[in-house]
Amino acid sequence: MNKELVRYFIVSTGRCGSSLLAAILSDAGADFGLPKPSDWKQDSGALEHPDINYVSRQFRRAAYLQPKRRSNLLAKYIMDIRRSLGKKRARQVLDKITYAKSDNIDLWIWHLMKMGYSPRIIVSFRDFAATARSFFVLRGMDSGQFTEYYRRIYENSLLMLDVYGGCAISFEELIDTNETKWADVLSQLTSVQPDVLLHHRNLRLKSNSSKGLENRPIIQTASEDIRAIEKNLRSLKGCHVSPSPPILRKWDQTTE
Repeated sequence: MNKELVRYFIVSTGRCGSSLLAAILSDAGADFGLPKPSDWKQDSGALEHPDINYVSRQFRRAAYLQPKRRSNLLAKYIMDIRRSLGKKRARQVLDKITYAKSDNIDLWIWHLMKMGYSPRIIVSFRDFAATARSFFVLRGMDSGQFTEYYRRIYENSLLMLDVYGGCAISFEELIDTNETKWADVLSQLTSVQPDVLLHHRNLRLKSNSSKGLENRPIIQTASEDIRAIEKNLRSLKGCHVSPSPPILRKWDQTTE
């Protein structure tokens, strides 16, 4: 495996602390190809490279067409074009940066294997109800729409974690200054020292207090399958997941 081709991807639904996590990594020296944000704000994203967003848009639009590809030749043609454009831009931008963050990023990481890259997955997540509430306020996404979106993103993220390796970090961990395990596993993954990550986390929190964000009554409840996904994610607290043997063999073959 060529370590120069390792790339780190923050996979999330958004509205779950991924911008805070990216800002901490950027402060610690991670290269997102963008300037460090001067301040982390809870109501806006950060460190999403426009070229990475372009790739995600192309693959998301291709995904809409996928069910029609067998019966509609035009749909298949457009889907293939969008994927081709996405892969071309992905190679261009990932040759320059090491870390990437975007919505719908789960739809195209698989294609990077054929391009020679070695992905690592950093799953960023938050309590389902709190994230759903944020999406409704921001985008008007109703419960059914958000449930399907959440399910796809995090089922895919768990599968990619199992294959490529990485870690899962909750928003609740990031904003609790007593929590340190997330920094240990992120250090194992990225080689950034835990004390450096914790230092930058504390600085970011001082500039934007998050106390009390999660202290709300439970108004809505998630379905059983969503609760199972969230339980699986939370069970990975403090765990560094190594790449699977099959993917290690595949990476070794590409460097022979």
